[in-house]
Amino acid sequence: MRLFMNISILCFLGLALLVPNLALSHSNHGEPLNDRQAIIVASKYLEIMIEKSEANNDGKLNSSWTKVKDKKIFKKSLRYFIVSFYHPQKQKTLYVLLNIYGEYTAANFHGNFKGL
Repeated sequence: MRLFMNISILCFLGLALLVPNLALSHSNHGEPLNDRQAIIVASKYLEIMIEKSEANNDGKLNSSWTKVKDKKIFKKSLRYFIVSFYHPQKQKTLYVLLNIYGEYTAANFHGNFKGL
């Protein structure tokens, strides 16, 4: 009888320690973005990048980028969106990489991202 109690207690403790791991093993990111939402989210990240560039006086992205109207999905997959912003006066395109939940990953002026 004592052996059965010890085994039961050990099983209970083992399960009790496992429960928090199960609860944290999968985070809920919400629903994946659609194309329109991806452009809106990427535009918000563009505004943040402009603010940081101007604060650092590095001149990479100035306030003229806020007026860019040519925004579109350049490329997408089941895992990511690449949103492009074409600046006609500078004749440059900025590419912003987001995961499907709208989390910023990277940005550049050539549209190629390592690992994609």
